[in-house]
Amino acid sequence: MIPLTFSSEDWTTSSYSTFQDGDESFEYVENFHELPLDEKIEKSTAILVTETSKGEDGKYVNRVVEVLKKADGVDMYYQEGDLYDDHPPYEENDEFVPGGYIVFMGGNPASMRYSVSYSGDRIRSLGGISLALLREKCDT
Repeated sequence: MIPLTFSSEDWTTSSYSTFQDGDESFEYVENFHELPLDEKIEKSTAILVTETSKGEDGKYVNRVVEVLKKADGVDMYYQEGDLYDDHPPYEENDEFVPGGYIVFMGGNPASMRYSVSYSGDRIRSLGGISLALLREKCDT
């Protein structure tokens, strides 16, 4: 559930909302980005790896190249080979183009909660962990 609080000088009211009508089987995690990596993996209903490549028009696109995790009973609308367009396209003259993204998803259906870019085999914003070690952590 997602807590919602509205207030003014004269009144305060709170309510709760779920990811999807009636589906409370996967908890909402507030401040997901602040969790340690192992908890991000545990609390995610799906985790994707995308790869950035240049399209025919000179713009870079992201495609799903691997599904590291998908919880049982979770609907996910991406599979390997699909275009993942939740990130802005990079132009040919951009100075930094990431190798791709790690996308942590939550809820049901799974939707993006947090993502980080990677370059080469390292994910710098996750402490420099390698993609290989992240795969291992997702398998356990």
